[in-house]
Amino acid sequence: KIERLLLPFDNPQDKLNVIHIAGTNGKGSTAAIIESILIEHGFKVGLYTSPHLIRFNERIRINRKEIEDYEIVEYTKRLKPIAEKIRLKDPVTFFDFTTAMAYLYFYDNKVDFAILEVGLGGRLDSTNIVKRPKIAIITNISKEHEQYLGASLEEIAREKCGIIKNGIKVVTGENKDEPLKVIKEISKAHNAELFIFDEICKINISDDFFNYRGLKYNFNNLKLNLIGYHQIRNSGVALLSLEAMDEFQLDEKMVREALKSVKWEGRLEIIKKEPFFVIDGAHNPDGARVLSENLKRFKYKKLILILSVMSDKNIDEIFRYLIPMADIVVLTKAEIDRASDLDELEKFAKIYKKGKIYKFEKISDAINFSLDIADKNDLVCFTGSLYAIGDAKKVA
Repeated sequence: KIERLLLPFDNPQDKLNVIHIAGTNGKGSTAAIIESILIEHGFKVGLYTSPHLIRFNERIRINRKEIEDYEIVEYTKRLKPIAEKIRLKDPVTFFDFTTAMAYLYFYDNKVDFAILEVGLGGRLDSTNIVKRPKIAIITNISKEHEQYLGASLEEIAREKCGIIKNGIKVVTGENKDEPLKVIKEISKAHNAELFIFDEICKINISDDFFNYRGLKYNFNNLKLNLIGYHQIRNSGVALLSLEAMDEFQLDEKMVREALKSVKWEGRLEIIKKEPFFVIDGAHNPDGARVLSENLKRFKYKKLILILSVMSDKNIDEIFRYLIPMADIVVLTKAEIDRASDLDELEKFAKIYKKGKIYKFEKISDAINFSLDIADKNDLVCFTGSLYAIGDAKKVA
């Protein structure tokens, strides 16, 4: 469908230097870090990510400047007549349409690099129509969207490896044997040069600083403007990807500045202090595990945990990592059809938490209640869904 959408525009996707990023977690952060480094080195950089937190415009940006409302209207007018002519069994989806818009927008604006985050999986994703990306990055693989991608890590890996094309370079931060075996196998079958982060790079972390040892660059005492050890690993994968591309010389001063200034909202983001109020988009078991590890780095008296999870997620596994840590559990619901019913969330929450569990239909009520009952030495954490944290940011 998306190929037919872009055909009248002479396939702009194949005239771009595409950096294509798949993976279970860390796609957006890795994309934002690469974007920051490229911009610092003087390049014009397009970034396409999903979902948006507050405004649709967040999904498509060039050098951190979001697409304007009038531009969205213009590109919609150009693409809509073609979309309406496509008479297929399945109509053009919202994601098909917005991905086509991003490719066309980046081409029209002559970006040096276009960074595209896969929406779901890889093989059948709307972003996966570029014939030869500059590089394919697979951040990591864990269980998610099993109804679409498969029940095993191997099946999920095969879907995500669908972004690997003949003769390209591939970087992965994955280190588990089962999915890594698949990544190696598919890279070899496509004659793609594979760079495995843990076999090439070394990262040493000391307090909030880290050292990076890569293919040919060594950088010491780097400071990343994103919270969490997992983000330092994401920055390592980003740096390795730029090294593997070998398109230009990395300037140490520019790398430092880029890492210090990178922003990626909604990922362990501190909204306020006294009490600490943080939001995080953890929406699958692996994301919940990483969040639970990072919450231990905060000093607090009580943890007040606010959760809103989509009904198609593994609620039990997400709750298993997070709810035992909480002193107070608050459940709420995003204004979206996919949002899980509060009674369903409570059923799983009670497995891991005895006593009172608070429920609020509106996210604003859940947040206001939690902040009202929190002392200045407490930690309030809102998590469970990228869709829900957009609503949380509006309240905050």
